[in-house]
Amino acid sequence: MVKYDTSKLIRSGDFCEVITEKFTDKDLKRGQLVYVAGAKALPISEEDPYTQRIKFFVHLVENNIVDTSQLYLMDANSLLKASVARQKKSTKLLREQVQEQLVEGTD
Repeated sequence: MVKYDTSKLIRSGDFCEVITEKFTDKDLKRGQLVYVAGAKALPISEEDPYTQRIKFFVHLVENNIVDTSQLYLMDANSLLKASVARQKKSTKLLREQVQEQLVEGTD
């Protein structure tokens, strides 16, 4: 039996840092904080649709605000789960952002 440290697994609702510079999109830079909105297993190639890799749907975080206007598809190799302290801080800020939007929506 193999044991895994599941605290390092990336899940929906986590905040991660981009750890690669291979993207051509000017918004995606190494060190950029992103919010993981979801995940999906996708085939690695058309030749073998049964060999799959988990891809993550992420939103950029700019000035402590999750920008939901764009969604990016990223591989786990391009992401590093943020520290526990940064997760807590970012989650708190996201809750405040959502609460503000709910209040604005009721005006």
